Amino acid sequence: MFEFDHVSFQYKQSSERIIDQLSFQIQPTQHIAIIGANGSGKSTIAKLALSILNPTEGKIKEKPNLKKSIVFQNPDNQFVGVTVEDDIAFGLEYHQIPQYEMKDRIYESLELVDMIDYLQHEVSKLSGGQKQRVALAGALAIQPDLIFLDEVTSMLDPNGRQQFGDILKRLKHRQQMSMIQITHDMEEAKLADLVIVMNDGRKIMEGSPEEIFTRVDELRAVGLTVPYAMRIAHEMGMDTSVYITEDELVNRI
Repeated sequence: MFEFDHVSFQYKQSSERIIDQLSFQIQPTQHIAIIGANGSGKSTIAKLALSILNPTEGKIKEKPNLKKSIVFQNPDNQFVGVTVEDDIAFGLEYHQIPQYEMKDRIYESLELVDMIDYLQHEVSKLSGGQKQRVALAGALAIQPDLIFLDEVTSMLDPNGRQQFGDILKRLKHRQQMSMIQITHDMEEAKLADLVIVMNDGRKIMEGSPEEIFTRVDELRAVGLTVPYAMRIAHEMGMDTSVYITEDELVNRI
């Protein structure tokens, strides 16, 4: 469906590769989390995937007519309409969605993110979490095959992150689309089907969350942590060679 095939990228004025020989594939309905410390190349992957940047080497392959959308870290960077409805409608017009179909898509996407009551609200007056949910609704309204989430919760407070995470869980089960989530939040990453770990532009690990998050010391060596239950278990000296959930941690304690 979509593939990075030995992709590298560097800016012309630099001799340093931001992305170095990166390969991965995503299949229909698969959820991939790409994690890494700041400067590891995560956001550059999204820009390459959306053709904002072009690879220096390698190829990005995708099926014909693949529909892609993205939600950025700062939702203010992608708003163009005054009201919530106007903003989502603008994206639909850009993708040449027929007028008779637009209203249904706007309503459906806002219901998915629990923002239908804010249809006529001014975007500028929404909270950070509400803005991010509207940005997600706009990305969902075009009914993408593949959606990129680029550090979408990094500017939210804990409550906003929790709400957004709950929405993503629902989307994973209800929407027939693939998702690439770029994040440094391990609680988000553990929801993925596959986790890719980046460091200095290179992929250094790939596997299921259960496989990746048992490698506590290796992750710490590249500036990453692990989900809460694994972190506590490790600090208490428990065996973390097998993935531990919060419920399992409570039982062990």
